[in-house]
Amino acid sequence: MRASTKRISSMFLALLFLIGALLVYSFFIKSSYHDIVKKRIDLESKRYALSQQEMYVQKMEDLLNRSQEAASFKERLSLALPLDPGTAQGVHQLLGLAAANRLEAPTLTSRVVANQLSKVRVLKGVGAVQFSFNAYGSYEGMKGFLNNLENNVRLMDVRSLKIDRVDRTAVGQNNFRYTMVIDAYYQAP
Repeated sequence: MRASTKRISSMFLALLFLIGALLVYSFFIKSSYHDIVKKRIDLESKRYALSQQEMYVQKMEDLLNRSQEAASFKERLSLALPLDPGTAQGVHQLLGLAAANRLEAPTLTSRVVANQLSKVRVLKGVGAVQFSFNAYGSYEGMKGFLNNLENNVRLMDVRSLKIDRVDRTAVGQNNFRYTMVIDAYYQAP
C-alpha cells in the first residue's frame, strides 16, 4: 500500500472517529447532561425549600416558646396578684407567717378596698384586701414575720404598724403587742 493511500485512509478513519464522537456526544452525553442539569436544579430547589421549611419550623418553635413563656409569666403573675381577692388565702398566709415566727394572732379582720386602675398594660386594674390584726410576740419574731412577708409570693404591703409594750406577767414571754394593717393585692376585672 502506498503512502498516499495510507494517508488518505488514516484521514478517512480520523474523520470517522470524529463523526462517531460527535454522534456519541449528541445522542448520549448531551441528553444525559441536560438530565443532570435538571436534577441539579431540582436538588437546589428542594434544598431551598428545605431551608425555608426549617426556618419556618424554627420560627414556629420560637413562637411556641414565647407563648409558653407568656403562659408561665401569667401563671407567676397570678401567684403574686391573684385573679380574685383571695381573702381566705390571705388569712391563711398571714396566720401561717405569724405561727412560723412564734407570734400569736388572736384577732384578724379583712375588708376589700376599692379597685385602682393599673399603670401596667398587662393588668386592667389592681384591687386590695386590707387585713387588720393584732399579734403578740417577741421583737425577733416580728422581724422574722416582716422579712417573710416581704419575701412572700403574694404581693403585700404593711400599711401601718403600731408596737406597744405589754406587761410580761400578763401575757407570758410575749412582751410586745403589734397592731398591723396589711394590704394584699389582686388583679381586678
